[in-house]
Amino acid sequence: MNRLMLVLMLAILLLPIAARAQEAEVRGTYEGEVTKVKNGDIFDIDGESFRLMGIDAPRPSKCPRVVSCRADEAKKFLEEKILGRTVTYDYDRMQGRRDKRGIRRIYLYLDGELVNATMIEQGNAFADRARDYEKKDLFLGMENLTRRRSMGLWHSCPVECTGSTVCRTKSW
Repeated sequence: MNRLMLVLMLAILLLPIAARAQEAEVRGTYEGEVTKVKNGDIFDIDGESFRLMGIDAPRPSKCPRVVSCRADEAKKFLEEKILGRTVTYDYDRMQGRRDKRGIRRIYLYLDGELVNATMIEQGNAFADRARDYEKKDLFLGMENLTRRRSMGLWHSCPVECTGSTVCRTKSW
């Protein structure tokens, strides 16, 4: 009888903890510290690589004679925004958790601000047109506004959009 009471008491005490853990899993929100920024849309949280979902930031060219327009600015902006900070993140319900290279794709939040959207809004990234995801309409709308305001890469880079699938900065 005493064992049964002990088991019941433990179950009652642990139930709220299990419910909170399950709620976090259902919501899909997680937390960690940004330990490294690799470029304008890839960074590490607690030593594991992540990519900002729904955006495409310019990346530096591997060829030393080619200049990638705004790649350094995009990386610097992201570094100043999130490096060393505790952030929260969640996954897109329409996409898998990892990209084709195995990097986790997330929506990143800093103090309630959606960093993915801020990258587009500041002209440091394009909206991803190649796939469907939850915030695609929001990101495309923000990109359109940024383009009309001629901000960031829309102001200082030659941009090439091929159909409805991708926009890139031209390298020279």
